[in-house]
Amino acid sequence: MAIFTRFNFLNYFIYRCKCYSYDGLIIIIFKYILYIKNIMDTYIFYIGMISSLLLAITPYAQVFSSLRLKSAKDISIFFIILQIIASSGFTLYGSLINEIWIIIPNASLVFANILIGTIKYYYEGYARPAIS
Repeated sequence: MAIFTRFNFLNYFIYRCKCYSYDGLIIIIFKYILYIKNIMDTYIFYIGMISSLLLAITPYAQVFSSLRLKSAKDISIFFIILQIIASSGFTLYGSLINEIWIIIPNASLVFANILIGTIKYYYEGYARPAIS
């Protein structure tokens, strides 16, 4: 029964990889690391893509709820304004760095917050004349 020491294991690994030198082993290890990095980059991309899409649809639950209840009195107008400013800034930032996964959710947030502000304006009586 052979005892695998560190040296014997490396020599066996080099022989199995058909690289016949430690330099070849280092190249194979770097290729493996780059392969793993590519897999991780793919997973990171998908996590970012799914998160961006979820962020893009989240405010529409509030839009539909406000339309169904015909009220938006619990939503602060300052919240809506700050959301529009922040999302507009991120949309501009995404367009400057040409990153579609920043542009899409933030443009959606701008649109949804404008809808929520419009609903609040309409249902809170600002758009209707007072009945005397």
